[in-house]
Amino acid sequence: MLTSPGLPTISESEVLWAKDVEDAFLEALKLYSINGPKWIYKDGKKLGRNKLISEDIKKKCGKILTGKQISSHIQVYKQRNKVKEANKSLTKIKVDLFLTFYNKTIFFRDL
Repeated sequence: MLTSPGLPTISESEVLWAKDVEDAFLEALKLYSINGPKWIYKDGKKLGRNKLISEDIKKKCGKILTGKQISSHIQVYKQRNKVKEANKSLTKIKVDLFLTFYNKTIFFRDL
């Protein structure tokens, strides 16, 4: 935890992944999503996706992140998206169940 007198405490991950860094990360992740070869050649060097993302973040934000930090954040990002998708599906199921129940209730009232 990082603390300063009179300010709320914030975790190191919140500092590390500030809004500008997160935005640069997402742009680079879309740009370097690997569907084909595992390595990309840039300036004559063989680089992996995480290194390329790290370089983009460094250029855009001036923040240096390791390949492990990028890899960990990709896992967190994927997990967060799975939870969002699950919540969307659950909400749709709840709405469908409600409408089914509501329609049956109206049907029985009309009898």
